[in-house]
Amino acid sequence: MSTTDETTDRRAPIDFTYRFQPDDPKPFFIPRDWEDASVYLQGGNHLIVRFYEACRRGAYKPGSRPPIVEISASEATGLPVGDDGLPVQMPFAVVLGCSDARVPTELLFGQEFNDIFNIRVAGNVLAEEGVGSLLYALRSFVPESAHPGGRSLKLAAVLGHRGCGAVKATVKAFQSGPTAASIFGDPIGSIVTKIAAPALALASELLDESYGAGSSSDPRFLSCLVEMIVYLNAAWGAREVREWVDGEGPEIASRVGVVYGVFDPEDWRVRSRPATSEDPAPETFAAPPKDLEGLRAFGREVLARLRPPGS
Repeated sequence: MSTTDETTDRRAPIDFTYRFQPDDPKPFFIPRDWEDASVYLQGGNHLIVRFYEACRRGAYKPGSRPPIVEISASEATGLPVGDDGLPVQMPFAVVLGCSDARVPTELLFGQEFNDIFNIRVAGNVLAEEGVGSLLYALRSFVPESAHPGGRSLKLAAVLGHRGCGAVKATVKAFQSGPTAASIFGDPIGSIVTKIAAPALALASELLDESYGAGSSSDPRFLSCLVEMIVYLNAAWGAREVREWVDGEGPEIASRVGVVYGVFDPEDWRVRSRPATSEDPAPETFAAPPKDLEGLRAFGREVLARLRPPGS
C-alpha cells in the first residue's frame, strides 16, 4: 500500500518489515514465565495495529518508524537440529484460533517461525482433535528437558474474532427453531453445538433478562447477540483449555498460563472485552472464568459495554 508524502507530494510506501540482521541478530526469545510470554504477544499485536493505523491514515506519524519483526539467529540458521536433521520445534505459545482466513495468528501477533503452535478450527472450539493437539503440545513442548534450544511452551491462548461465521451460523440455526438447528447433523453440527452451549444460551438469557423476554430473537439485538457470543465463546474455550492443562499434572499446570482474547478486524486489535468510548483499548488478554457464574458475570460486563439499542 502506498500514499502521498505530504512534504514531497510523491507516493511513499507504508512498510511492515520482517528483518534479519546477520551482523547483530536478535537473541532467541525465551520467556521467563507465562506472563512474559503474554506480554511478548501483546507487543507483537501493537506492532501490527500501528501498521494498520498507518495504512488507514495514509502514513506513519511524523518521526515514527515502520514496525519491524526481527528474525532471530536460531531461526535464520535452522538450529538446533533434531534427530531427523530438521530444525527442532520450540513454540513458546499454543493458540487455539478460528480457521477464518482473516485471522492469521503469527501476523496478528508479530511473531516469527517456530513461535506459535497453532490449533485452528471454525469457531475456535475445542473438540476432540483440538484436545489431542493441545495435549501433544503440552507433553512435547513444556518439559524443560525436552528442548536443546532452552525454550519451552509457557502460554496457551484462545483467540476468537468479531464477525465469526461459525457464531453467526449458530445463531441463525437456533433462531430458526429446532428443526433448522437439527440439519447440522454432519460434522458441522459439532461446531454449532459447542458454540451453543454455553455461549449462545447464556448470551440469550442475559439479553432477555436485561431487555425483556424475546429480546434475544429480536432482529434489533442480533448484532449484539453475536458479539456477546464471540466473547463468551472465547472465554469459555479458555476455561476448557485451563481444565486440560491442569489435568496434565501440577508441573505442567504451574508452568503454563491460559488466557483469551478477541481479534477485531476493524482495527486489528486483540481485546479481552469490547471497546467503549471511555475504554477504547482494553487489555489484550484476560484469564478465563472459573465457572459458569464467572462466565455469567463476564457476559453482563460485555453486554453493558456493547450498549445495544434501547439501552
